[in-house]
Amino acid sequence: MQDSQCKHPNSFAAAQRIPRSEGYGQCLKSHVLSDKYFKLFFMPNNTKKARLGIVVAKRYIPNSVNRNKVKREIRELFRVHQIKGCGIDLVVMARSGERPDRMTCSDGLNKLFSRVAIRCAES
Repeated sequence: MQDSQCKHPNSFAAAQRIPRSEGYGQCLKSHVLSDKYFKLFFMPNNTKKARLGIVVAKRYIPNSVNRNKVKREIRELFRVHQIKGCGIDLVVMARSGERPDRMTCSDGLNKLFSRVAIRCAES
């Protein structure tokens, strides 16, 4: 059995992921923020840390290499953003058929993560 705590400080731990069995369905029915490339669903959870789920459909990004690049970019932006301290579940869904360049992706997701952090701080 693998420990949920990571040995490497920069990795994406199992504790930072939303388990499919419990979280995706509820989170997809909650609050939504979006931009041209991404749709972000979020809801409070019972933990002190944020958890992330990623949905990148084959229908929108058919090339598996590009799908995996988008997922890696989302995980990296989540890892370095201050939103990790909020007690929320986030599901990021890719919307567009075209894969945005890295700068557009990071700018858009950072803005969405910041908007979620502001909403969580208000409530």
